[in-house]
Amino acid sequence: MRLALAFASLALFLASPIASWAQTAGPSSATRSTIQADDWLQVEEAPERSRASAIGHDFGTKWSYTAGGDMDQGDRDIGSLSSNNVKAYYTASVPLHEKVSLRTGIDYNRYSFSVPEGTLLPNTLQSVALTLGADFEVNENWLVRFEVAPGLYSDFSDISSSDFNVPIVMGFTYLVDSNLQWVFGIAIDPLFSSRISSALDSPAFPGIGVRWAFADQWTLHAILPEPEIQYQATDQLQAFAGARLMGGAYRLRQDAGDGQGRQDFNNVVVTYREVRLGAGLRYQFHPALTLEAEGGYTASRTFNYKNEDGLTYDGGGAPYAQIGLKGKF
Repeated sequence: MRLALAFASLALFLASPIASWAQTAGPSSATRSTIQADDWLQVEEAPERSRASAIGHDFGTKWSYTAGGDMDQGDRDIGSLSSNNVKAYYTASVPLHEKVSLRTGIDYNRYSFSVPEGTLLPNTLQSVALTLGADFEVNENWLVRFEVAPGLYSDFSDISSSDFNVPIVMGFTYLVDSNLQWVFGIAIDPLFSSRISSALDSPAFPGIGVRWAFADQWTLHAILPEPEIQYQATDQLQAFAGARLMGGAYRLRQDAGDGQGRQDFNNVVVTYREVRLGAGLRYQFHPALTLEAEGGYTASRTFNYKNEDGLTYDGGGAPYAQIGLKGKF
């Protein structure tokens, strides 16, 4: 389970941008099929060169709520925890050359928790970061993305230089054909601890994924952080079911442990991981806009503190609901 959760954290910094890249990037030839830049993963002709020279815009926002579920510290039940998550982002892709594009933007993410009394759990975990990177078309089959996300990752209680972090992503996409693409990559998060075992504490996480349109209207999108199977009911409506792997690493405030007499928890890093199983619908009500709604079950929520104590809070077993809006043009 810890290995699976480590890949969940890889997902946050790796697979989202690479999966989007697999959807939007493609050979420059206008005669060859590629994956269109939308949420539907439909295949159509590659854009004409004049269209490809335009700046691309990608933005979105989503809100989710997870109902109260029991949390444990070891064998001790510490009470119920519910949570809200808000995420918003904007990214611009600026073509520099036929085969090179720069990426720049901003990303905001916030978790809010109803914290049981007498615990060291944080009330909020937040991040605001820039998106800086580039996409390269190596040849007609291989694409490369490099991206960094410098920003603040903390509880935002007393912001200082220790809250600053620079996660790094290096990814590769191999285009077999219009129906099959493989994704490979590695993410490096200096704040993050994998905690796969007591002997392995690495900030680097490898990953692999595949997008396979295996039948009419059916697509397997096995790419973190949101692996899913998709059914294209109509040109505008898509149904999906899969997993949601969420979380990250955050620096806590200077006095985070004072209230419990635990100064060793002041200014420490906590890693938060959440695993969801759910299903939902996407409705493309405008060529550039997609509305999404989903619901399901939060199977796991884990807080792990990166200090000598290694305190861990585990829980889950609660329903969740999410709505969102995405746009691309």
